[in-house]
Amino acid sequence: MIINFYGANWDWDEHNWIVLRSRVNPGKGFQFFSWDAEHILENVTSSVLTENNSGRPSELFRLLLKNNQFKKLFADKVQKHCYYGGALTPEVAAARWMKRSEEIDTAIIAESARWGDYRRDVYRYISAGPFYLYDRQWWLDEQSFLINTYFPNRTAQFINQLVADSLFPSISAPQLLVNGAPVRQYSMKAGDVITISSSRRLHLLYG
Repeated sequence: MIINFYGANWDWDEHNWIVLRSRVNPGKGFQFFSWDAEHILENVTSSVLTENNSGRPSELFRLLLKNNQFKKLFADKVQKHCYYGGALTPEVAAARWMKRSEEIDTAIIAESARWGDYRRDVYRYISAGPFYLYDRQWWLDEQSFLINTYFPNRTAQFINQLVADSLFPSISAPQLLVNGAPVRQYSMKAGDVITISSSRRLHLLYG
């Protein structure tokens, strides 16, 4: 849900998803998979948070939000991925994109030869243009938009959208630091120094 919300995937969830469960270990629950998600990362301010389609993941998500424990779990996952070096923070998201982009750099030429003029010369879904020709320059321009505009601004915009929809608290969570760095692991070693920082005054209770 978080990745589709972040990318504002508007070609989902009426289709382009599947859910699986292990028959050997069914108690481990279900896993949802999204595919064919080319209609994402299009606009910094786009939102699909209001999706609520019958019999689809979005309806299940909305029903689960009635459970406070699930709502807290969802907010915890957002905190993990959108703050302090998480997968959806601007720098990390941009670096991941560039890594994948470099892997397919030359393949884009073949891809543009196959699909670049498809909407104009093969399958016209509109009677008149403009028809976008998906050539290499189109790819480079889009990549420039993602690196210079989308990723630097999307995370903050996404958080604001979640807050407005009551899916994430407006008060920033305290940050747990180990040796001055954000915690990204679940174990520590002897001698590590643990500190907590917050933008607000903390009242700590020790048990």
